[in-house]
Amino acid sequence: MKHRNLAASLTLLAAIVACRQLPTGASASATDGARYVEATALTSGSEYADVQVLTAVALQHVSAADAEARLQGKLPEGVRVARSGEPNQLLIQGRGKAVTESIEALAKIDVR
Repeated sequence: MKHRNLAASLTLLAAIVACRQLPTGASASATDGARYVEATALTSGSEYADVQVLTAVALQHVSAADAEARLQGKLPEGVRVARSGEPNQLLIQGRGKAVTESIEALAKIDVR
């Protein structure tokens, strides 16, 4: 039970740290920091195509460590992938279109 709470806390902390550079003033550009967007919102439209985003992707068949290692050679430029603390979840950050491409590549990896 404590491990689940710790993992959830670490996931939340990782999202907060990644998003802490969100624009806060009128002079800040909307592309300066990443904003958290659900993976389903990224794959269902192009609203976030040119925006820095961070998303969490739950894996069904492979571990996060295995998926991260297998994705490294297939990532578009500017995309970062990290494990979240949960054994079946990856955090992906980058431009929306590139993150969507990474999610699609991850779907090809996450099979039995």
